Amino acid sequence: MTSAEGTRVVVLMWKDQVVRVAQGKRARVGRHAANDIVLDFPGASRFHAEVRWGEEWPLVVDCCSHNGTLLNGTAISGPAILKEGALISVADCAIRVRIESEAAPALLPDAEAAEEVTLFESEGARGGAFAAQRELHSVLLDLEADAETGTLEVEAADGRRRCLHFAAGRIAAASCGALTGLDALEKVIRVDEGRYAFSQRFEPVDGTIEVSIGDYLKAGYWATLAVTKRWQPTKSGRMRVADVAQGASEEPGLAARAEDSQRLDGWLRSESELHDLLHRVERESRSGSLWLRLGAETFVLTLQGGQVQALHRNARPVELCLRAPAQAARGGGKFLFACDPLVESESAGVAPRELLRALLR
Repeated sequence: MTSAEGTRVVVLMWKDQVVRVAQGKRARVGRHAANDIVLDFPGASRFHAEVRWGEEWPLVVDCCSHNGTLLNGTAISGPAILKEGALISVADCAIRVRIESEAAPALLPDAEAAEEVTLFESEGARGGAFAAQRELHSVLLDLEADAETGTLEVEAADGRRRCLHFAAGRIAAASCGALTGLDALEKVIRVDEGRYAFSQRFEPVDGTIEVSIGDYLKAGYWATLAVTKRWQPTKSGRMRVADVAQGASEEPGLAARAEDSQRLDGWLRSESELHDLLHRVERESRSGSLWLRLGAETFVLTLQGGQVQALHRNARPVELCLRAPAQAARGGGKFLFACDPLVESESAGVAPRELLRALLR
């Protein structure tokens, strides 16, 4: 594709945004500020489409967007060839395509080339080892400060791999085995020792999170969940579920942090571990609320003296039945016991062992 006459360049134009994509490069289109062409429209996905070069022609690819991508008025289902004068339509925005040639750069004299030309491994690539969480956190904060876009792979000392996808310095997606989102991010920041590698390779994803790592390290898992999902454990214990669903909060924070002797905060790896946790809160006659973040759902059990008085699922009261939480717990999750109840109840309550026994019937 490179010759004495130069290389071809695809030019993308929308309003005052003009992006030139040389051979071997790519350009992204979408609602997120990290894209090369930013479309601030509700119908555009955060990372909607991508233009890249194939062997002979530039291609446009839809990145699993919600509303699809059109080329010259026709929806595309795979990589589609771009030619001079084509129109790419995203959320009623028509991006014009022009294909140009660029002159080949002049060759340096041999003497100058020997002194001035340096080959770099990869622009924007970083990597190394870390021996403490704070060292890994420093790497994450540097990526945020530099507004990097790319993928960070973290390999723990046990060989397990985790990935964080950065978009303009913010974390757009995270994965750790079967975990994604905040659950995966929490696993990453708790790695004590291992290696990391960052590259500007970035697979556009309409992820479920958009998190500042600096804010996350200060606020923690549950407070960040409050921002993204609009409800959380509180110190007051008097938050009404209706207020919670609307995002109201009297005072952010966790009661469990104020009383370390009462604190229960950790991870579940299976349904049996959920059973063990429920038996424990009953055995210790706990009063307060047990928060369970399982997959994409949040369950809250209101407890009084170890008895379950109420169950909420995603801020809505539901029947006292543990079938849904038990099924969701098979994929693992996170739990927190807060000393304040989510709701006040005068019912006698039901023992967790009775609810668990009902699952076997």
